[in-house]
Amino acid sequence: MPFIVPSTRTKSPQRKLQEGQAIVLIALLILVLFGMLGLAIDSGRGYVDRRDQQTAVDAAALAAGDWWENYQDLNGVVVPNSVALYESDLRLYNGPAGAPTHTSRLVGPQNNLPEDTYTYTWNAGYTLVIVATDTQFNGYQFKFTTNHQLPLAFIQIFGGSRTVGIGATATSIVGNQRQTPALLTLSTETCATNLSGSAQLTVLGDVYTNGTACLDNNLHEAGNCYGAAGSNCNVAQYYCYNSDPGFVPYPPTPTCNPGDITGQAVVPAPTLPDPGYLAPSIGYYTAAQGYSQYNRGTWTEMYPGQYGNFHLSGGSASCAFLNGGVYNWTNGYTSDANGSLLSNELKA
Repeated sequence: MPFIVPSTRTKSPQRKLQEGQAIVLIALLILVLFGMLGLAIDSGRGYVDRRDQQTAVDAAALAAGDWWENYQDLNGVVVPNSVALYESDLRLYNGPAGAPTHTSRLVGPQNNLPEDTYTYTWNAGYTLVIVATDTQFNGYQFKFTTNHQLPLAFIQIFGGSRTVGIGATATSIVGNQRQTPALLTLSTETCATNLSGSAQLTVLGDVYTNGTACLDNNLHEAGNCYGAAGSNCNVAQYYCYNSDPGFVPYPPTPTCNPGDITGQAVVPAPTLPDPGYLAPSIGYYTAAQGYSQYNRGTWTEMYPGQYGNFHLSGGSASCAFLNGGVYNWTNGYTSDANGSLLSNELKA
């Protein structure tokens, strides 16, 4: 009787099960690879979108500052032109989706700083918020905030979000006086700053007055001179200077050395509000002080407070040196004695 056996060896059920597991693992690996590829592509698109938006708001914020300095027309020039530049940089050719919203309010510690907020939206998923704040002494501030709901190409296939928010912010400030002038007069009266006489005076830093400046050519100004309409800042001699500590200004011959600059007259200049400097450690509002001449022998040391009868006038010259703090001359300040000196630095 013939012996019959299979021509091929049969596979055990356990081996068939193992081969099925390998197919599943390969499918999972392919799925993971596609997921990583999709993540890389969507992340790259998000990075490019963030970079494009940052470039757009940077350019728009800087342009808003330039247009404000030239035109000072917020609604007619500054905002529309800066929005047009933003659209151009992001290639938004169809214009905003409807009219923008515009709100105004007063902000700041004393609720006296005008703030305008503009909100623009586009059908492509972009939103732009512009906040323009007149901070007065600290200049006009323009803050641009953009956001884009970027559609995701691959992540949504794997159950993720359909879009992701990408944003950027840029701020510009123009006309600020954060570098405090060397001499600031808050009075708005005629000749609020009066720097004239037979002696020569050199000021290293800006001279700023809310009233008119009454000067003569004995003033050597190493900085800018700001004054209200009618100021004669043009008669001062403008010296060369730079920002190096301890720099000694010098007259141009006829130009300045490389790296040094000269200031200019800025008339009329905007009125600056009282910055409200406070010195909590010194009760200068209620502390009455008197000018105790020669309380240090040959010179006078002064202390912060209110001075009702201070003057360096008449008779022989005297020298006074100020301690740190805030001084209030309630009856004005007079100094007409030749050779007198009032210094905001203590004697060495």
